Amino acid sequence: MDESKGSNVYELETTDDGQFYQAVRHAIMAMLVTVVLYMISYAIISRFKRPHISNASNEDLTEASVYRITIYLCSFTLSVSLAASLLLPTSILSREVVRHCPNSYFFKWINGKLIKDLWNGVFLCSNLSLFVLLPFSYFFLESEGFIGSRSAFISKKEQSNGEQHSPNPLLPDITNSQSQ
Repeated sequence: MDESKGSNVYELETTDDGQFYQAVRHAIMAMLVTVVLYMISYAIISRFKRPHISNASNEDLTEASVYRITIYLCSFTLSVSLAASLLLPTSILSREVVRHCPNSYFFKWINGKLIKDLWNGVFLCSNLSLFVLLPFSYFFLESEGFIGSRSAFISKKEQSNGEQHSPNPLLPDITNSQSQ
């Protein structure tokens, strides 16, 4: 290797190539952490979910797909909460490892930018999970769909989002009663 190009990781990070390699390292680490935590979360939720009822009717297939999507969303949310719980000890441990082994080739890629990127990603995903995915998965699982809709799956999605296109016949018409 040519010494003029810089064999040190810290020297390489100042160039455009070094910034690219650093971004690739951070993306790979974030993906590995996400996949491992998602697999652990899915295993935990699969262990405690209620048994699946298997009937061959079309409505039961729709219910099974709704249940499966809800399990996936809840697994993602649990993986985000595990990441949030493990991020502080991991950042402290990584700082100590880099401090005790500053010249190690395997630990030079752990830097403050990686930890900051992980913190930002977990913060963004936790807000998304808490305010969007968990409420949607609850309402999606509990919705019954609109009567007369061609697709029960799309009908359940619209009802869980609050996109009701027809008036509810069970509720009184408030607009006419106020004008009298």
